[in-house]
Amino acid sequence: IYNIVLSETYDILNYLNYDEKRKVIKTEFDKYLPTYKSFLYLDKPIYIPVYEPEINAQMLYDYQLFDLKQHKQYIENYKVTLETPALLYGDIVYKSDFSSLIYIKTVDQKTFFMYPETYALYVLEEQKWQQFIISDTKAELKIELVSQIIDAITAEDEKRLLSLLLEHGYLSNKRYNKIMKKVEKQ
Repeated sequence: IYNIVLSETYDILNYLNYDEKRKVIKTEFDKYLPTYKSFLYLDKPIYIPVYEPEINAQMLYDYQLFDLKQHKQYIENYKVTLETPALLYGDIVYKSDFSSLIYIKTVDQKTFFMYPETYALYVLEEQKWQQFIISDTKAELKIELVSQIIDAITAEDEKRLLSLLLEHGYLSNKRYNKIMKKVEKQ
């Protein structure tokens, strides 16, 4: 956004003082921001979830930071990993538009998501992921039913879980019978 705004306002900015430049840039930023993905963290908008909230705020409204050598070096040397957004903001990142997962609910420090295209349920607990394939029949996943499946999982009710999967077409009879034999032996 910064480069777009700067190119659109470059001629004007040369003739303005610092406060006037900030107002112009904020006005221009506000035109673009609604089209960008974001989420709120501690009532502050986050547009770049790999950076801390303070950096996000500075990037939005303090344009002169971009021109400072030490700021550029900080951003260039900033270590980003796949885990960085979650470490900074928790599971809110996965509940936002930045993720293709669909948030279902949180139970006992476990956050449950689904990804319909892979017929999978994902569980996030203490920054560790588990995946459960909940359909071997390619039946359409429904959020309401997935919530019931989660309840059976968290209650550790294997028979209820298998019954739900079979009853709603997520599990074939053959696989159901095979798994039930193992469950009943336990």
